[in-house]
Parts: sequence; C-alpha cells; structure tokens
Amino acid sequence: MSAAQAPAPLATIALHGERCTIAGNERFALLQGAEGVLLLDLAAAEPVPLPAPGPWQAGAFDASGQQLWLVDAEGTARGFALQAAAATRWADLDGVHEVAIGIPKLVGDDGRPPRFHDLLLAADGAHLAWSLAAGGDRFAGVHAVASGAEVAHFELVDTAAMSDGDQPWIAFVGPGAHVVVQVRANAGGLQVLGHDEPGLMVWDLAARRPITRFAPYVADGTPGYALLRDGLAVGTRNGTRTWPIVQWRLGESAPTVLVPDARGGHFTDLYPDPAGAVLCEWDFEDDDGILVLDLRGKRAPITVAAGHALVGFATAAPGGVLARRADGVLRRFACDTGAATGELDVGAGFTVTAARWCAGVPRILAIGSVDRGNRREWQARLWPVPAAAR
Repeated sequence: MSAAQAPAPLATIALHGERCTIAGNERFALLQGAEGVLLLDLAAAEPVPLPAPGPWQAGAFDASGQQLWLVDAEGTARGFALQAAAATRWADLDGVHEVAIGIPKLVGDDGRPPRFHDLLLAADGAHLAWSLAAGGDRFAGVHAVASGAEVAHFELVDTAAMSDGDQPWIAFVGPGAHVVVQVRANAGGLQVLGHDEPGLMVWDLAARRPITRFAPYVADGTPGYALLRDGLAVGTRNGTRTWPIVQWRLGESAPTVLVPDARGGHFTDLYPDPAGAVLCEWDFEDDDGILVLDLRGKRAPITVAAGHALVGFATAAPGGVLARRADGVLRRFACDTGAATGELDVGAGFTVTAARWCAGVPRILAIGSVDRGNRREWQARLWPVPAAAR
C-alpha cells in the first residue's frame, strides 16, 4: 500500500492519554487516560458505551478477547461478556463476576483519592492483578477471581522516581502463577514484603516468595524490560562497562544473554511482538535503526528501519515492525529481511506513538497526538486495510 493510495481514517477519536491494550482477537481496543477508559470496536470503527455503573478507571481483556474486566474508584472489579458489547447490551459473566479489591482508603499528598494504574487478568483467568497511586505512594496486589481473596499485596513506597507511563507496575509472567513487580529504590531502598530489593522482582503466588530479581537499567523512572510469553527480557547494566540484554524463562535458574552490549551504553527500550517471536530494542535518541532479535534462535539479530521511530507491530501476514519517520508515513518492515513491505500516510502533524496493523480485523490503529499550540491533543485514528495488503 503506497502513501498515495492511503485512505482517509474511518474514525478519529479524542483521547485523554496514550495507554492502549488490544484484545487477543484484535476486535476491541481499550484506551486508558486521565478521564478513565474508552472501549473501541475496531471492526465497527466506533466507541462502545461502557456498562453501568462506572465510572471505570482501568480495564483488562481475557486471553481470548471475549471478556472485559473493569475497576471503579471504589475498588470493585467486574467482569463482562464482550460478545454483548456490539449490541451495547452488557451481560455479567456466568458465575463469579465481581471482585472487591481492598484498596487503601487514602488521600494522596496532592489531595486526590487513589487512582488505579493497572488492572490485569491472568492468561488462565484465575487471578486479577492491580496497581494504584495515592499521591506519592504506590500499591499493587493480586486477587483470586473465584473467591475474591487477596493472595498478594505489595506496598511500593518511596516512589518519587517511578514513572506514571504506560508500563505496568505489576504484571503476570506466564499463565498466571507468577507476577513481576516494579520495586523502586533511591538512596534508602524500597521495602516490599520485608525484602529490601530495588528493581524487578518475580513473585511466586503459591509459595508467597520471590523466585528471582533483576536490576534493570532505569532512566526517567522507567526500567528497561519487556514481558514475554514465558518470562522476561531485561536490559541490565554490568557495572559501568557493558549493557547486556538478557532473557529469563520461568523454570530457569539463570537468564540467557541475548545481546552482550546493547548500543554501547544507551538506555535500552525493549518491545516484544504480540506473537512472541521477536524482541525489538530501540531508543528515541538513536537514528541507527531498530534492533530485531529472534527469540526462537533461528536468525541472527538484524537492524531495520534506520531513521525511523518504533511504534508497534503488524500481526497481519507477513507481520513485521511498524515505524514512522518525520514525513508522517507509517511503514511496515519485515523482521527477517528488514525490507519495507507496506506504508500508510497517517496525516500531516499527527505524531504516532503506538500502532497496530491488525490481523483479527483488517484495520490499522494508530495512537498519537496533534500539536494545538499550547497543548497536545491525543487521538486514536483507525484505517481500513485494503484487501491486497492484508
């Protein structure tokens, strides 16, 4: 698809932030910002009214994309059947559909009540994980879906350096029996369930103990790590000499080094593709390109898309990396050869920060912003994919 043939967007939707989660079947996207959440039907190219009561602060899809869980300001998480969403008639899930999260009844040091940052459902559907902010304090926990019982609670104190960006503060590793928690430390360290360990901690929910820890390289409050299907990829720092990227899998005692020295000291940003086949490393200060690592060990690392910014992935065949340049064109690059395999003109002045070329529905979704002079306006734009380019 050439830039000249690119169609006008099917929809342009105003947002209040850039956090975006796409359902496993790629039918729906959940957009989260300061004003709450918005559910977008990618096939119909329109927002879906959310169920009562609300208002909802965070949400999560199940692995199949057929369930949506939402949490309100009071800490009540409810599960709904997504099949009903197209007709805007919402139905509670059969059986247990509500989990009460015992959130701390605190008012933050900024005078505002707690606000949820994350809500996540384990791949096996057995647990819900959550995190919230109350002023300068951060909390996270895990609840069993069937009983509603709390199985883990983390008090993330001393978090002045913690990023409020789109990376989760807690997330499931593997099917759902383990979570990784961002535990922060400045000079005084961070107390988490009695463990004074900075960085990332993988917690065994059944054993109620950590099984491994990592000290990722951190910049602007964000650690360089990525969630993989069966573990983690972490950008580490070996003293002051090298910056290895390592891969750790559940059940392994030690990580494997994927790259011994990424970018010679540049901050390491890691991005896994939805299929779990490749891991990309890219830094916004570097125009050399996007490093693509084959997690299956079949191909040597390659660098693609020099002069472009990494914004996402294409799940539609043949797949690939999505990247943009200042010319306003979104391009797809093959992960095996680095060749450009498609492009879309996203519009002048629209700066894309996240995108997905979907296989579930023939759509290209881009999240970005437009400069309005004294402010930036966040938008979601949705385009159809011509049949020849699917």
